[in-house]
Amino acid sequence: MSPISFSPSDPTIASSLADATLRGPDNTFLPAPNHFYREGAEFESGSAGLFAAPSAYGTLLAAILRDDGTLLRPETMAMLFEPQLSPEVQTYFDAAVYAEGAEVLSQSLPREARLTQALGGAVCLADVEGRRRGGTLMWAGLANCYWSVDRVRGVALFWGSQVMPTSDRGVLDGFRRFEEGVYGGLV
Repeated sequence: MSPISFSPSDPTIASSLADATLRGPDNTFLPAPNHFYREGAEFESGSAGLFAAPSAYGTLLAAILRDDGTLLRPETMAMLFEPQLSPEVQTYFDAAVYAEGAEVLSQSLPREARLTQALGGAVCLADVEGRRRGGTLMWAGLANCYWSVDRVRGVALFWGSQVMPTSDRGVLDGFRRFEEGVYGGLV
């Protein structure tokens, strides 16, 4: 899968990095500092800071969806989707995921989606009408990039963005409408 790297100076990545933008209070876009390009990081923090072309990211998500053993053994892949939190920790997770300003974590899903944490990201435990099914694995990035893998419906989604701040309402609304459009088109 190329180009994909944890280093923004990787030659396969550096030439195609998109500039970040910042949505101002008047809804205009301004250049944003690229403070999230962590050059020289020694610890990658479970994919925090992954740089990829959308096509490479799509290839990765498709491999997770296919679960054909080319990326991980099926039993290892299954572990990515398994809830990991105790009931006590789940209470704290719920408070963080649904906190004001943290909508990036819940992808603006309702509480009824019943999110929890798995090894591969957050997992939606219940169906969300017009959107994903229970068991969908998902995550989001600092610059409002979103992905999800719904093995029940056979859908892998990627929404690329370079808009700051995190949890930008306009981007979240765009992703929600994108997801509803994809699921609305399924037969």
